[in-house]
Amino acid sequence: MKIDNDTSRKIYELAINTSQVLTNAQIAAKYDITEGNVRYHIKKWESTVHEIAQNDQRVNAAVTKNTLNVIDESLMQISNIKESIRQARTPGVSPEKLSGLFNNWIRALELSSELLGKIDRAPVTNIQFNAEFNELKAVIIGELCPAYKAKIKGRLHEIAGN
Repeated sequence: MKIDNDTSRKIYELAINTSQVLTNAQIAAKYDITEGNVRYHIKKWESTVHEIAQNDQRVNAAVTKNTLNVIDESLMQISNIKESIRQARTPGVSPEKLSGLFNNWIRALELSSELLGKIDRAPVTNIQFNAEFNELKAVIIGELCPAYKAKIKGRLHEIAGN
């Protein structure tokens, strides 16, 4: 008798079920198979469950490691800021020293924000066309011969996204 995947899983679940204790012989009789086949299906599902557990452990370890690194880095930055604040509170601190401490605070806060994903250091270019640009565009196009007007006007609209 050929056992499909669902039946194979049911055999495994019956074998490991602690609420109703069935022997391999009883399970074999229920599905009209040999005890060796029952052991085969148990072993098959145990290896699958073990593989899934191993993969989950690797994924959890990788995610946890990266998360802990970010947390550790952030905590270190906060500790650096606290130490700088302690230094700034000491009597007689020179303005030059305070300036350096302020810069340290800003760098530490920026790094913490970067680690937490609040700041993105990727370069960004914003282009905004205002009314003066549109007037300048109209003057330039007005001075051109008709053949170039259409060509330049189309190109300027393309650049401006209009």
